[in-house]
Amino acid sequence: MAFSGLTKLMAWTWTTLVLSTQASMIIDSFQNADRNDLQAWHGVTPGLSISYGAGYVQIYPSTPDQAYHTQLSPSLCFNLTEHILQSHPASDTNPNSSDHQESALHIHFSGAPVFSISLSQNNAGCSSPTPETWDSVDAARYAHNGEIYIPLSHFDIDQTRVVGISIGGFHNDTAELTPHHENTTGIKHTRDDDDEDQDEEDDVDNEYDEPLDTSSIALHHVDIVSSIPDSFPRKPTKLPSGTLHQFCTLPGSFAFGIDDGKPALAPAMMRVLEEEDALVTFFATGSGLRDEKANFSGVYREMLRKGHQVAMHSERHPRMEGLSSIEAIDDEITQNIEAMKTHLGIECIKLLPPPYGTVGARTRQRLAALVSPAPRIITWSVDIEDWRWVNSDTPERQLEAFKRDVLAGGNLAVLHYLDESTVGYLREAIRFVRARGLTVMRVDRCLGD
Repeated sequence: MAFSGLTKLMAWTWTTLVLSTQASMIIDSFQNADRNDLQAWHGVTPGLSISYGAGYVQIYPSTPDQAYHTQLSPSLCFNLTEHILQSHPASDTNPNSSDHQESALHIHFSGAPVFSISLSQNNAGCSSPTPETWDSVDAARYAHNGEIYIPLSHFDIDQTRVVGISIGGFHNDTAELTPHHENTTGIKHTRDDDDEDQDEEDDVDNEYDEPLDTSSIALHHVDIVSSIPDSFPRKPTKLPSGTLHQFCTLPGSFAFGIDDGKPALAPAMMRVLEEEDALVTFFATGSGLRDEKANFSGVYREMLRKGHQVAMHSERHPRMEGLSSIEAIDDEITQNIEAMKTHLGIECIKLLPPPYGTVGARTRQRLAALVSPAPRIITWSVDIEDWRWVNSDTPERQLEAFKRDVLAGGNLAVLHYLDESTVGYLREAIRFVRARGLTVMRVDRCLGD
């Protein structure tokens, strides 16, 4: 992606002016490839290509589960709430005051706003940067002319133990950026005054004068500002979002979430669970339930009869956040719900582990719009790594990975019944968990439902 020198200079001059009057904490100006302005780590998930320039980082995403992270502190928890209280005048901290202006996350960027922005919360012990949860917003709803301002209240996490900020959930859906008139060559949008009543869902800024390039974005500046400039036009409300869990919340609990596998291995797995008197949660795809030859519906009806839980796992098992439209994301959710009702006779269970653990703002917001009340996004803090080891010469490393994550404090596990070795290790995994004083239960129960 190329940007003219004049455009960069003008954008940087404007941002510098804003920073001189609004900033309370500069997080990252990308002057150093190894650390940010807070002397904390910044970097990428494996596989994400980037390049650093003078005061920016260029990001070249290839999948939606890649991300760029910048931490708020070299320590493992940063008390953002305390920082905001200390940086605001006393009158500004009173939300009932007419002077109140809320602090916001500000990002200066180049490119198309086809990504999610997340603020992550560390685990209660602040031990290693292992986020307990995070909340995400869709960049497109907040972007205007290369600037993004997000009120900190739009991130529903405990902001006394923040890990950092992430840019991820990349996609190429520019339809939401296109104004509702014919324009096939590029995107250019200027709202008229009499359009201000437009539905906020459609009110996404589109001031582009050339076709959008979604192959890369550049981040120029990330900071926390004491207020959003009055002249900034993009001030959307917070959309409901599914709550993300990768840990059980009930003290002393442990849960196994088991994704679709091979029906032929189901009897052996059920035998282990019955002999160990353990209840788990199975996550089923709609396409699997509809496959009469595979007979997943018969397998899961038997699991329900024995007291296990069955919840949704999308219709076709794609990386939902990377799908090309909101309609495609909706279809993955609604078709899965319909299949569970038709083939298992159960209404929607408000749990969704997104395939591959790929999650961003669009998936979370659409789940919240289609499933109520209080849907939950499920990931994991314990990975048996069957996807890595079942076809290797060392399948026993599945159990090693499981024990490693449990010893590190994880209590929500993911696995598949795709291989005899994984099913074989399930018994030892259950016993290992119980030996540590934890109670094995279904995912809904470990979350207090």
